Amino acid sequence: MLVERKANLVLAPTSDATLRGLADSITPVQGVIDSNHLERTGLSSDVEISLSGDLFAQMRAVFLVQRMLASKRWADAGAAPAPMQVRDVLKMATVGGANANGLLDRIGTLTPGKEADLVLLRARDPNIGPLNNAAATVVVAATPDTVDTVIIGGQIRKRRGALVRTDVAKILRDAELSIVLVSDGEMQRLNRRWRRKDRPTDVLSFPLDAGGLLGDVVISVDTARRQAAEQGTTLGREADRLLIHGLLHLLGYDHERSPAAARRMQRRERALARWL
Repeated sequence: MLVERKANLVLAPTSDATLRGLADSITPVQGVIDSNHLERTGLSSDVEISLSGDLFAQMRAVFLVQRMLASKRWADAGAAPAPMQVRDVLKMATVGGANANGLLDRIGTLTPGKEADLVLLRARDPNIGPLNNAAATVVVAATPDTVDTVIIGGQIRKRRGALVRTDVAKILRDAELSIVLVSDGEMQRLNRRWRRKDRPTDVLSFPLDAGGLLGDVVISVDTARRQAAEQGTTLGREADRLLIHGLLHLLGYDHERSPAAARRMQRRERALARWL
């Protein structure tokens, strides 16, 4: 259905591997290739608040997963799809990502008239060599530490490996948030200890008043999975909803305070959900 309707896709290899309950937890890159949908598929780390935002890691992960799946098919049936090429992976991280976000007319390629978005890597770093294949260097060898310069919309945002005109310490201080995924048993223990309610719940928030830290959001995966099935949605979307709910509690919203407060929080939840 997705292919027939020419839907844009995004794969999150490392996130898929860590979330139990999402099919077999293996990113479906081979299905994308088999359906000739690669050019409409991008890459994502999915949740930077709990997983690394390193897109070089996503490129390597999807590259290795496809080759693993191809080799397994060969071992099981004696025939295998062609191995993924590094240029295919690089295209997913650039053209595919722009396409998936509906921005290919503005970004994704170095084309006159598009925004000047560039990432320059240091070619002299020891881990980069040998320099015999530019695409392979980016996909297989490069890391965030290799990035020397970043230009976004023609503006230099990173130079000589350091962010320009950015207070990194302030960003990290303002954005500090801990997300914990637990079972129903652990959630019941926390709920009993902190709220004196001897039963599991879907999400709990623990604000911190220390140096600008937001606090902790604890989500029960067991309860989230049941609620997702009851509502006919995916575990990922239900987890997103619970994260938004918990985050708003950390920011001072409280639906239990009054009916008006509940309506205000619901409006904010719906507004934030539209961005996911």
